[in-house]
Amino acid sequence: MLTYQEAQQLQMLIQQEAPQVEVRILSEVGQPDYYYLAIYLHGQPRFVVRSLDQWHQRKRTLKL
Repeated sequence: MLTYQEAQQLQMLIQQEAPQVEVRILSEVGQPDYYYLAIYLHGQPRFVVRSLDQWHQRKRTLKL
């Protein structure tokens, strides 16, 4: 799980690596102090990310 600051840092990194995706920070259900990132491509939701490793795994599935 990510703190808000960690989520912001990951959001900036993702936007640098893949500027064509939209990244939204959302709070975890039942865990208001923790967050995850929703990744959108062309306005469509693609997947969620809760860690840098998960982003690197999922990034390969995007047709960028």
